[in-house]
Amino acid sequence: MGAGIALSVRKGRVTPVGIDVGGDAVRAVQLRRIGDGYVVTRMGSLHLPGDSNLQSNTQAAAKRIGSWLSQMGFRKRDCVMGLSAPDVELHAMELPDSIKPAQAKQAARWEVERLMSFEEGTATVDYWPIPESRQMTSSAIGVAASPTAFETLQPICERARFRCLRLDATPCALARFGSLYRGPVSQSDVWGVLDLGARQTRLIICVAQVPILVRSFNKGGQKWTDQLAEALSISSKAAERHKKDHGIGAAKQQRRKNDGEMAAGGPVAEMIYNVLREELGGVIAELERSYKYVIRCFSDRPCGPLLLAGGAASMPNLASLLTNKLGIEVVVPSMHNTTAHCQIDFSQVRDQIREPLPEYAAAIGLAIGEGANP
Repeated sequence: MGAGIALSVRKGRVTPVGIDVGGDAVRAVQLRRIGDGYVVTRMGSLHLPGDSNLQSNTQAAAKRIGSWLSQMGFRKRDCVMGLSAPDVELHAMELPDSIKPAQAKQAARWEVERLMSFEEGTATVDYWPIPESRQMTSSAIGVAASPTAFETLQPICERARFRCLRLDATPCALARFGSLYRGPVSQSDVWGVLDLGARQTRLIICVAQVPILVRSFNKGGQKWTDQLAEALSISSKAAERHKKDHGIGAAKQQRRKNDGEMAAGGPVAEMIYNVLREELGGVIAELERSYKYVIRCFSDRPCGPLLLAGGAASMPNLASLLTNKLGIEVVVPSMHNTTAHCQIDFSQVRDQIREPLPEYAAAIGLAIGEGANP
């Protein structure tokens, strides 16, 4: 798991391949450790049609993904694969003070097994401590992986002739990506990653590069597409294209200017916003509650940005809408507009990849591995 089983990556050596298997696509990334950072050496994605993804047709999907991975030209055949809910559960817990590491690990196992929904004794369990806070009773985050979690992923490795070094919790991988993308500044404030996947939305809030709070809710990009298709009486393919081309524009942002032109976004963006208003409101409400709680618990730390990840992260105007609603900086990571603090170099791949960086955030975090931060 991403919490405590370290993956040793020596400087100058290539990492294992990070493989993020999503609901409608697979992303794979490999990097090389250089100095205090990483250089992305190879990355790619494979789209999975609805009738050949892992949920609908495991055997066919594994064959297709495995064949694609074997042709990608990665430097080594070791990989790390991500797990998301419901295959992995994260639980806040309070461990006794002043106990030895071995005792803490055993206490964490007992507490995780008490909280998890998996049968006792069957799950892979780990934990990590969180920064001390006078306002927060929890002192650690426990993680449990389903005993059958690898059953759907193992055929992929077999087809590709890859060796899976470990399974990692995707929220941990996203936090790792955000920490290196932001650089050393991420060690001081409260910041987060919002992963807008096809089937789920995940929120990870970190303090000093450590995940403190993780929330998953069933408000994903595919549901948005389905709602648009139904409301506008168009195909799912057309609805997805409208999302990517026009994005979201609140009505107050779409009023006509004095010169008679529409503000950024246009009437289609306004229609999309009106259709998705309730869904967006649920996401925003959860963001507000979660941020307020963590900031209250760590009031001595400044409030940092929220990074967007996942396939829906690059919808036009979404970041500005969230910024206006939340009152915090919302950032869409980019391969072309990194800051001076960024510890990931995309120069070898950014002119070859068409998909935006947020879609690769989890795969990059998986490849980097726990304990790899300088």
